[in-house]
Amino acid sequence: MKSTTKSKENGVAGRTIYQKVLDVMNEVEGVDKAAKKAGMNFNPLLHDDVTKAMRPALIKHKLLAIPKYVNQRTIENYFYTECNLTLINAENPREKIEIEGASAFAKIDKFATGNAISYATKYAFLKGFCLESGEDSDDGKTAPQDFIINRRGLQTKLNKEQNTFMDSEKYQNMSKEQQTKAMADFDNKRKAIDNAQEGGKHGIEL
Repeated sequence: MKSTTKSKENGVAGRTIYQKVLDVMNEVEGVDKAAKKAGMNFNPLLHDDVTKAMRPALIKHKLLAIPKYVNQRTIENYFYTECNLTLINAENPREKIEIEGASAFAKIDKFATGNAISYATKYAFLKGFCLESGEDSDDGKTAPQDFIINRRGLQTKLNKEQNTFMDSEKYQNMSKEQQTKAMADFDNKRKAIDNAQEGGKHGIEL
């Protein structure tokens, strides 16, 4: 499957933002995953490839895509962020669409912030414009559809639980040591979900 733009005609003025988004979805059919690199067991879907596929169609139809990164934090040895992507009709700036909550983790090192932001932005575009990537699962392995849905539900549920807990009075009144242990418990749950994605037990219950 190629990153495809079907037409290079100028965008049509006067179209609503919803019509323009539909036009972009019709033109950009999907994004190819890159070739495997040494040590990888999957074909990566690169941020630059998603940007390259989307940019011409966004410009053609005069749509601005403005990312906002929220809920940035470190959790144990991971950096976490969420990308809220706002689409703006440049011909009528009052028309906006918000794509919320594409999240990503990155192992903490000097590249952590950039990696997490790139991942979150990439997934905001993928889900917001229903782009196909040619694989059933992001790690390049075929996974049962019920497991994919269940895993996403677990991650969403866990993120909400952690955010609620960190905003609670109970958490604020904990000692630094107690807070660290509580965050470690969430991190262990997250690792269990990740291990299941990599081929472990599929029968996870929400």
